[in-house]
Amino acid sequence: MISVNPSFMKDLKLMDKKLDCFFHPATEKFIVTYERATGEPVPIATLAGMENGHFRQPYGTDLEFIRSGDLASSSVKEKMQKASHHMEYERDLQRKRSSGEIRDRTKDDRIQLQRAFEKANNIGKGATGFRQVC
Repeated sequence: MISVNPSFMKDLKLMDKKLDCFFHPATEKFIVTYERATGEPVPIATLAGMENGHFRQPYGTDLEFIRSGDLASSSVKEKMQKASHHMEYERDLQRKRSSGEIRDRTKDDRIQLQRAFEKANNIGKGATGFRQVC
C-alpha cells in the first residue's frame, strides 16, 4: 500500500482537520476526502499518482488546487471582481484575435480581389492583346 507524503498530510490537516487523503489502487491516484458530520467522507479531489507513466506524490500545487475550491475562503464580492476581471481579459483577447484575423484575411484576400478586379476590367496578365466583347 502506498502512503501519502507526511508533509503533504500535515499541510492538508493545517488547511482543515476534516480533510484526509489516501491512495486508491484502482485509479492509481490520490483521493482527498472531506469528513461530514454524518455518513461516509466525501471525495473532493483526485490528485497526482500515475500520470503519463510516471508516479508523483501530491505536493504544494495540489494544495493550492484544493484551496481554490474552498467557497468560504473569500467573499462573494472578491469572487465577482475576479470573475469580471477574467471576463474583461477574455474580451480584450477576443478583440485582439478577431482584429488580427481580419487583418490576416485581408492580406490573403487582397490577391483574389486584385485578380477579380483585373478580370472585371479586362486588365493585367490575364488580358489578351485586344479588347474582349462580353
